[in-house]
Amino acid sequence: MSDKQAVSAKNDRDFINEQFVKACRFLESKSYESGEKALLELLEKVPGDLNVNLKLIECYINQGKYLDAFKVLSGILPEHGDTRAVLLVTPIVLFCLNDYDGAYKATLLLTEDERKDRQIQNIIQHSIMFVRFDEYSSLAEQDVIGLIEAKSISESDFFSIAQQLAGFKLGLKNKELNLNMNELVSDQLLLKLLSFSYIRSAALEDVITALRNKLLTFSLAEMELPDSLVELAQAVSMQSFNNEYVHYISEAEEEMLSELEEMLARLVESEEWSPFDVEGLFLLLCMYRRLYDLPFKDKLLEVEMAAWPESLKPLVKLTLYDVNEEVSWLEKVESIGTVDSDVSSAVQKQYEESPYPRWSQLYLPQAKSSYQEYMRNNIYGYEEPEQSKEDYDVLVAGCGTGFHPLSLAGSINGNITAIDLSKQSLAYALMSAEKQGISGVNFYQLDLLKVKDLKRDFDVVESVGVLHHMNDPEEGLKALLAVVRPGGYLRLGLYSEISRQQLVKLRELYVKSGMSPTAHNIRAVRQTMMNSQAAQDVFGVVNQFSDFYAMSPCRDLIFHAQEHRFTLPQIKKLLKKHKLKFLGFSGLKRTVVEAFVQTYDVDSLVNLDAWAEFEKANPNTFNCMYQFMTQVPD
Repeated sequence: MSDKQAVSAKNDRDFINEQFVKACRFLESKSYESGEKALLELLEKVPGDLNVNLKLIECYINQGKYLDAFKVLSGILPEHGDTRAVLLVTPIVLFCLNDYDGAYKATLLLTEDERKDRQIQNIIQHSIMFVRFDEYSSLAEQDVIGLIEAKSISESDFFSIAQQLAGFKLGLKNKELNLNMNELVSDQLLLKLLSFSYIRSAALEDVITALRNKLLTFSLAEMELPDSLVELAQAVSMQSFNNEYVHYISEAEEEMLSELEEMLARLVESEEWSPFDVEGLFLLLCMYRRLYDLPFKDKLLEVEMAAWPESLKPLVKLTLYDVNEEVSWLEKVESIGTVDSDVSSAVQKQYEESPYPRWSQLYLPQAKSSYQEYMRNNIYGYEEPEQSKEDYDVLVAGCGTGFHPLSLAGSINGNITAIDLSKQSLAYALMSAEKQGISGVNFYQLDLLKVKDLKRDFDVVESVGVLHHMNDPEEGLKALLAVVRPGGYLRLGLYSEISRQQLVKLRELYVKSGMSPTAHNIRAVRQTMMNSQAAQDVFGVVNQFSDFYAMSPCRDLIFHAQEHRFTLPQIKKLLKKHKLKFLGFSGLKRTVVEAFVQTYDVDSLVNLDAWAEFEKANPNTFNCMYQFMTQVPD
């Protein structure tokens, strides 16, 4: 190269560097259009320059030009796909394009330090629940366990991910089932799945029932549960408690359990018995029974908590002492009026026998907000201006076991009143309020039809999953409207006729059979549905509902004393009749809302005709229930 050429090359490099610095300054000052222009001019001179291309990707992302960013990324992947900078920007671009599956899987290629980056952590948290794994990933296991322990993802999202990964680890995908108990006892993902809440998978349920049977038969044959299997038996016992003992119990198991109960009953009646002597046998029994349901529970209640082995203390607390405490809360429930309707009485009886849902954890925001802000964050399409009133008076009508009103009390500034038919459910709610440290909720046993007996009105009434269990849902609606202040809000949840079609078939057979909804019968029906090909053909989608996998939710799902269903045209007609303004839906998956907006537009989020059309094309849109907000006239 001649001196003249060298000088020219240096000048070109200097110009390129100056232009690059200039473009970076544009981006730093948020002059993105100028920065984009400068970077494109640079690429005409150095089209393959990695740094310029990466800066252009950053520029496009800051402008919301995600497709343009993706095009640039696609251009540099063949040559630079293995470089750290490109690997790091790939999940960011894919996440911006709502390719959550691709974005999360791209994070799996990053180093441990790179995955600690705040932006990457955000992508992991908000994309992992959309991933469909095709193989086991230890990194994904670490992510999902970390997120649920930090309460950064919901319970349902945790199970959606963890059950996929556990399926690969257990060999469910290739049908080479691994039931090696010595290996399973160290499987932290499985232990977390079993202990955290109830599993929502027919295949995993088969594994757990087989594992439970294996633990029982193996240990009873030796009359001792080996120390090495104690943690596994604990986890299976926690799973049984979480699902309210809904898993099928064979006749052979029933016989073994009866003998075990009789043996423990004789032992407990003796003067000098110690739980430490039969620690393993009690653990085996806890896999199938609540200790409170045993005929000798009173003797067990006489034992101090400190006298129980460490392995049994959590189960003794949950299945004996807490249940006994729940019963003691019954006398603290304040009742107003009586229940006169036959249908209301039948529904009341169901929830006295099976309080629903049984829950243990709340997922609350770091700081409370106004109810208006709460609506903006949870109602799709709602954009009303902030009102001056800070503390709203809110009624939760049909509060069940308290999850709904206590979640509200922990999320908004306001005064919460909650009513329900079931005294047993309200006892659970009162006990849970104390355990969660949440005050400011007034609970009353009161028939919704007599809500005026509260002798007050409210800014907001929320009644989700209630009216469709009444003899006349519209009569219930009128009762609620009578206590909503002018200009106030009414949030409702009503069953979807379209998404519950498979359940309707099953309910019709159940009603015709005259079968009583006992625990034994519910287990038998579930077993038939999961193992009979004929049942699978008729009710194939029913076991895809998470409520199918626990006792009281399953009873609510299939064996309810009363049920009505609605279509969106019917709801539109009902709202028009009572002069209610539709403000938008809540409780929908983000991907559903994004698909709807892509099909229609943002303004259509409050258009019930558009939603009816969308649901017809996508029958599982509302996952059984329409949840929506309305406003009453001023």
